[in-house]
Amino acid sequence: KIHVVSLSTSTITNTFEGHTEEVNDLAVSPNGKTLISVSSDSSARIWDISNEGGGGKEVKVIKEDSWIDSVTISPDLTYFCSTSKMIHVYNMKNGDYELLTKLEG
Repeated sequence: KIHVVSLSTSTITNTFEGHTEEVNDLAVSPNGKTLISVSSDSSARIWDISNEGGGGKEVKVIKEDSWIDSVTISPDLTYFCSTSKMIHVYNMKNGDYELLTKLEG
């Protein structure tokens, strides 16, 4: 589970559920509308967190070949990258989160 906590009240304002194993990393988009979580369950989950009322919904689940260690979103919201045994680069621009390339190294 991912809990969103209000800094002013120290209370949980939202909970996101879906991963079946440990969540390893999170990234919030610069515009504050998207959260991407990655997990040992080999998935990246994209969440729409733009709802002001504390709501939010899962937009997409991406399965990779192995556990995912970390995630980052480009400042211009064009790409996000996840790392596991490789770096996976995804297109965020059109909203379909298409895998563009895998980089080994």
